[in-house]
Amino acid sequence: MKSGTERVLAYASGVIALGLSCVVFQEFRLIGFPDGFLSDYDRLRKIVLSSFIVAGVVSSLWFVSLGWIAERKRIGLRLCLTGILFAALALGAFLIDHHLSQLSGHGG
Repeated sequence: MKSGTERVLAYASGVIALGLSCVVFQEFRLIGFPDGFLSDYDRLRKIVLSSFIVAGVVSSLWFVSLGWIAERKRIGLRLCLTGILFAALALGAFLIDHHLSQLSGHGG
């Protein structure tokens, strides 16, 4: 990959990671009942979603730093490995959340 392409991909990946974190944060805000009660299912979901939000923001910062580094170095391998790791993390968070919803009877 050329340096310019790597930079664009790194910055775009950072935007995607941050965007996914924002979407998950919106879901995170809606957990629980209006009076503040949290069921066991809600507490577990908060842990999973908050972990993903933190990991997404950290990944976003890492992707942006890779884009900045791409001006001077080739980042293709690091970018690819980080993208695969973030995709695995996102899939893992989704599967854990789905599994919790099935166990608690909240899933469809």
